[in-house]
Amino acid sequence: MQIAALRQLPFSFYYTLVCVFFVSLGNFLIVPFFSIYFTSVVKIPIYLVGFALALQIFSQRAFSIVGGILTDYFSPKKIIILGLLFCGLAYIGFSLVHYAFELLLCSFCLGLANSLLLPSSKAALLLMSNNILERPVVFSLRSTVMNIGVSIGPLLGALTFKISQAPVFFVTSMVYLGLVIFSFLFIKNIPTACPVDSTEKYNKSMLFHSDVVKTFFLSTLFMIGFMQMDLTMPLFVKNFSSTFGVGYIFMLNAIIVLCLSLPFSIFLINEGNVKILIYVAIIFLIICYSILSLSHHFLIILFGTVFLSFSEIAFFPAADTLITRRFPPHLMGTSLGFVQIGYTVGGVIATSAGGYLYEKISKTGDPHLYWMLLTAVLFVGMMMVFVSQLILKKKNNYFARQQSR
Repeated sequence: MQIAALRQLPFSFYYTLVCVFFVSLGNFLIVPFFSIYFTSVVKIPIYLVGFALALQIFSQRAFSIVGGILTDYFSPKKIIILGLLFCGLAYIGFSLVHYAFELLLCSFCLGLANSLLLPSSKAALLLMSNNILERPVVFSLRSTVMNIGVSIGPLLGALTFKISQAPVFFVTSMVYLGLVIFSFLFIKNIPTACPVDSTEKYNKSMLFHSDVVKTFFLSTLFMIGFMQMDLTMPLFVKNFSSTFGVGYIFMLNAIIVLCLSLPFSIFLINEGNVKILIYVAIIFLIICYSILSLSHHFLIILFGTVFLSFSEIAFFPAADTLITRRFPPHLMGTSLGFVQIGYTVGGVIATSAGGYLYEKISKTGDPHLYWMLLTAVLFVGMMMVFVSQLILKKKNNYFARQQSR
């Protein structure tokens, strides 16, 4: 039934998916060779290049709430075009970088540009498919298209980088600026702007809905675990395997996410399943890291990666679906930006405390202890949120019975 509904969607919906693909392709055209270019060609110290990447991720996550609010006030189309324009200008800036402060400035600007694109593109897809596709299907479809770009980007980047280096940034910028022109022509008929008088109600009530608060804490907890795939897991795998082993881990993850995102979304259509799957996603992380804490055999690590991939497939669309159902359509962008705050907090904890602890534990003892500690943190954190939700539900039921008497 969902497949048949695809024929009813406007052309603007499919064009927005094309934009999502090219944004993902452009980012991952650069990311694998970002540090190589700026350390070996521009001669910027590696710690500053790493800080630039962290600054980009932080600005993207932290300012997504601003991008969401702007989306609601001005319309998704305008914010998509603005985000694409800023991305194009940021990549032109990268091609002209000669000093560290220029790199940091461009990285910060690119993060801000992506903070506009993330909530606005999601809101546009939801609003254009309203009453046609279920929200989990929309989020999973977007994730699938994005991951196709993630898979192709590094391969094209390797070919382009081998031919010439600096022009990679310039070519990427031209793609973004081209999308700006096409977006003016092809993105149409998206509902606009939230009314000003509705923001007061949002500030006082919606932000503290139990599902919104739960999603914030669980997204923070989830990101603490999920970020290990980019940070400490490659180091762990390399110690017991090789650089190629790290590549196999990421390839397996990409294949699973690409193949199963859309089929998995059918379980998210029911709201009860959405609430359950947010917890199930964290349980998958716990299983993955429990496996890593017990064995360093490469095939066992691959088996653990399967659970890590399942957690990615389950959590992101489930969290987006749950939080957008708690906000009215005119605050769709704000809700999608808000969920990124939890990811920001979790990402900061994972990259700072996670990296420090892994290094200390690896030097003084068995690195498997790190995964045991991470497993315990995820389990205790999940149970604290779960128990607090049960207590809150019982209190609400008690007050409801008292008022009915």
